[in-house]
Amino acid sequence: MPTKKLMAVLGALLLLALLLAACGKEEKASPTAAPSTATKAAAPAGTQAPATTAAATAAPTTTGAVKLNGLASQAATTPSRKIAEELLTKYWYTNLAYDFKEKPRYGGIEQWQFSTQTNCNPLDPGAGYTSIPCQINMSQILNHGDNVMSDVLGGQRDNLAHITVLPDLAKTWSWKNDLTFELKLYDNVYWHNIPPVNGRKMTSADVKFTLDKLRTESNAKSFLSPIDSVETPDDTTVVIKLKEVMPALPIHLASAFDRVFTKECYDEKDCLANKGIGTGPFVLKEMNKGVNFKFERFDKYFRKDRFGQQLPYLDGVVILDMPDPSAQVAAYRTGQIDNSSFGVFTYPQFKAVLETNPKSQVVVFPGACGGDTNLMLKLDQKPFDDVRVRRAMSMAINREGMYMTAFQGAAMSDSIIPETFLGYDMAPAWGDWPWKGKEWFQYDPDQAKKLLAEAGYPTGFKTQIIGTFPAACSTMNCRVTFEFVQSELKKVGIEADLTTVQTPEYNAIRYGGQTWQGTFAAISYAGSYEPDAYTYGIYNSKSPANLWGPRPGQDPLLDELTIKQRQTLDEKERQKVWNQVMDRVYDQQYQIELGTVLTFKMYQPWVKNMGDHNCAWRPGHSSHGTEEDWFTEDAPKRTL
Repeated sequence: MPTKKLMAVLGALLLLALLLAACGKEEKASPTAAPSTATKAAAPAGTQAPATTAAATAAPTTTGAVKLNGLASQAATTPSRKIAEELLTKYWYTNLAYDFKEKPRYGGIEQWQFSTQTNCNPLDPGAGYTSIPCQINMSQILNHGDNVMSDVLGGQRDNLAHITVLPDLAKTWSWKNDLTFELKLYDNVYWHNIPPVNGRKMTSADVKFTLDKLRTESNAKSFLSPIDSVETPDDTTVVIKLKEVMPALPIHLASAFDRVFTKECYDEKDCLANKGIGTGPFVLKEMNKGVNFKFERFDKYFRKDRFGQQLPYLDGVVILDMPDPSAQVAAYRTGQIDNSSFGVFTYPQFKAVLETNPKSQVVVFPGACGGDTNLMLKLDQKPFDDVRVRRAMSMAINREGMYMTAFQGAAMSDSIIPETFLGYDMAPAWGDWPWKGKEWFQYDPDQAKKLLAEAGYPTGFKTQIIGTFPAACSTMNCRVTFEFVQSELKKVGIEADLTTVQTPEYNAIRYGGQTWQGTFAAISYAGSYEPDAYTYGIYNSKSPANLWGPRPGQDPLLDELTIKQRQTLDEKERQKVWNQVMDRVYDQQYQIELGTVLTFKMYQPWVKNMGDHNCAWRPGHSSHGTEEDWFTEDAPKRTL
């Protein structure tokens, strides 16, 4: 026995030594490549879904400060960057505590806020991303990873900045060859019991019908264009035939726009828009536009949790239309809403609410995927067809000044392609910018004036900035940002009027291709989080989603690169092409990148298992963000 004890002690000491040695190693990152220790990007062509069970005895992840990839060098650490990195390190996703042994309980009505000025039609370009409320009642073919499904699949808290393809209606998927992709569907999926569908069983024919419509009539058509045909050899098998290789397909099938619907509802006038008939965990019961959406638990939902319990746990969900930022803060403070949804709080509000609600669960992340805010330009119109004008506009904007004055330091650089695919947890600082065009992000109004003069505009010019300009900054795409930009441009002679449009018109331009003039305030969100959407989708001159990129013949090199990344199967080689696209876009300043605000997510202490991943703009957006939420006994008692 003493010998065994001695061996155990020696073993423990050896393990400790190895761990200390490992922690002492420090790798030097190449200045031209992503860090070698970076957060792993999702494989572009996974061969099969992960296992669907997990050990119930897994230990909770240790919380505490984390080492993130993308931290600024000392030279590039500005006051705002210091504030941002301290917040991100303290409140990163992995710091959410979770006990995997805790058994959930049923009951409760979850409430959160979001605009209900929308409809549920996945084919409606005017609805845009504002149809997010309908994503808790309509399932997708595949889905993105979040903490809920990571718990089920892996038994441990994942870094929610990862983008992982996970099951939704499809339980497994695989590549049969480079041009054939097969999905195996769950065989126990039923539609909500609402006419004209009336609760029938879902089959592969529904998925085929949806894909055929999405690739011809929706915002998804640009990234689903390589699909040649969809076959259904039986009720639970879908075979997708491609015209060309497409490693991006699995993540594209997890897009927020790819919600599955039926032919019956498509054929009935206004059914897709107003009934929201799906197979999701909740049934749309009431659509009171401008007031609320009400969802009721779907008893025939096809999923169970890792304990074998039927999902969902909640009795229902109410989404409140609450556009006033002060009302949103008050609602969280008083327990009227259970989470801060996306981007409700400014940095000062976050600090104030944390004082009054200290038991809140907190996550801070650098904006959602595709949430970088830009000034989009009409590149085929003067003066924006001249690269000197575009570079001048970028150099005229004091980004650090905007971050500190408008956002109290809680803002930072961002990249068009979601940074996780490029090897970072956060976008590199402007001073560490690893792509070409770094000089155009430096604030230099004198050089901006020189460039304008060289381009033939010595006294500047007049234009407009089109946008909705909301007061609440859920992204940086809000009024305070563009009032600052307007002021900065004026200093170099550019008079830019802010032209306010309502959400339907904005979405018709942003997603529907409606014509516009001048410049356009927008995030780069492209409907999918796969880099293909941010390269081919936005910038290829033949892409249906290219609303502000180069027109045909303007940039053959960018056309070539965006096609190359789409057809490159090797993940590392594909990442190299993405970086080449970034080099080209930022050197040419095809859009004026402004950055992103930090997102402060707060969850009430009675809420369990809620935690949206980096690409979940709201609960349920491209994620299973509501089906495994549950409440403790001290949650507010509510009724639908």
